[in-house]
Amino acid sequence: QTKVGPSLPCPILAPMALLRRAAVTGLFAGAAAAMVITRPPCTNVALAESALELATGPSPGGPQVDFPTCAPSLRQDLGHEAEATVARALGMAQVPTAAMSQAPEVAQEPHLLHLYVVQSDTDWCRSPCEGPTWELAAPKPEVGSPYELLEAAIWRQDRRVALYRFDSAWLGTAKRSFQDLCHGAGWACPKYRQWREARRILEVGPWPAELDNDPPGLSNFLRAAFEQVLAQAHAQSPGAKHVAVTYSGHGSHADGALFEGSVMKEDAVGLLNHVADMSADSWGRLSLLNFGGNCAEGRWNMLAAMHPFADWMLASDLNVGGFELTKAEKGHESMQRLQRLGDLAVLKRSSEATGSVDEMVNSIVQARQEIWASVFNESIKRQGLEQSIAAFRPASEFSPFAEAFRKAYVALHSPEARASFLKHAEANRCDVLESARWLDAELQRQGVSSAVVVQFEALRPLYASTRDVVEWKSKTNGLGFNFLGFKDVPCDFPSALGPDVVPPPGGWPLKASQWQPPAPQGS
Repeated sequence: QTKVGPSLPCPILAPMALLRRAAVTGLFAGAAAAMVITRPPCTNVALAESALELATGPSPGGPQVDFPTCAPSLRQDLGHEAEATVARALGMAQVPTAAMSQAPEVAQEPHLLHLYVVQSDTDWCRSPCEGPTWELAAPKPEVGSPYELLEAAIWRQDRRVALYRFDSAWLGTAKRSFQDLCHGAGWACPKYRQWREARRILEVGPWPAELDNDPPGLSNFLRAAFEQVLAQAHAQSPGAKHVAVTYSGHGSHADGALFEGSVMKEDAVGLLNHVADMSADSWGRLSLLNFGGNCAEGRWNMLAAMHPFADWMLASDLNVGGFELTKAEKGHESMQRLQRLGDLAVLKRSSEATGSVDEMVNSIVQARQEIWASVFNESIKRQGLEQSIAAFRPASEFSPFAEAFRKAYVALHSPEARASFLKHAEANRCDVLESARWLDAELQRQGVSSAVVVQFEALRPLYASTRDVVEWKSKTNGLGFNFLGFKDVPCDFPSALGPDVVPPPGGWPLKASQWQPPAPQGS
């Protein structure tokens, strides 16, 4: 998840300014109209940054996410200055009953059905979650758009899974919850929760409290819940031309598990097999699995587990985000650019233009490059941040590449060559492309034709990084073997090559405590 550092606080104003702010309270309808507002006015920058933090959630070990302590003008919302006029804003202050109870109609055959999955906990939103948080992240389609968005939330704090369908009009009111729903009392109130839950089209749970301390049991529950989620999505749009799934959250072990490991590998594979069987006559495989915002999911075992289920997969083999912006870098223009160039916004625009999935994926990679070159450029230089995104073709190209890699390793003619392979791979932190380059070069020295790199480039046709912004210490290239140490060597070669290949002298190191730097060749 991309973070932009701590919130920019709203300015503390003098008492006279507070009185001026209070003068507009009579414009808000309902009981709150008599309330004296003692909040300082919001700046557009503060609202945009707060919206980003609310939308993406807390960093690991970071502070809880909270709402702005300032008061917006009638033209402001969470994100930027609203385009609506003051008269229109006043007209929306009372939410029509019909809007609270009806979900939007969808196009009969969407060009892209996008399932966006989030996982919320108490640090992100305290139960009963009466204000906008993750709902702000994804731009919503207009009614009848060729882009259909469904959003699934794993509510840890409520022990439930819920599926929602929002549209752009709904989002406009959600961003203005201070004015339109809570009537000046704050950004969160019971009416906002009503506004959100009225768009819920499926709920599963609550799960038993004991599953909170039973990861396999919770994984099994979530698998069953997401089978219902995907069945509901399929029932609504069986004719969708393309289907994409994005998870917004942190990474896990990159072993085939989903949603930060909440759905373990065996359950994840079972879930996706269920989807493939259910939709064999319509969807078939998923068009895109988007893990591009999750840390270090670009690993061999992730591709090995997921490759039957998706034509494209976006992932990074590095940590994602960690940017620390200065106050000057958090300008309104920068925040708007972040919103425009985020994966979700790019995917929506590409779908509405009815582009191919190849074009959608390429647009996401290009947008990530543009963000690094603009909003985050100075932060990347100051912090020396290594960032990457890779686009893989797992369904068509992973198996041929895996077979070519294994065949090349098996062709190494001596124990010394196998020891050198291990040494090179570990020196490059288990990078798959560097290992493939070494195999091709070594086999050519042996007089054996080898094209493992060519197969790799077919598997990973698109790649972008910050190498042109800052000098890197590592030689990673988008895909790594899984680590057996704590985020470090040794590499998990037994899983990648199989247990039957001849290991280097001394065998494969299987855990960090067993790993020693390989001896120099010939010793």
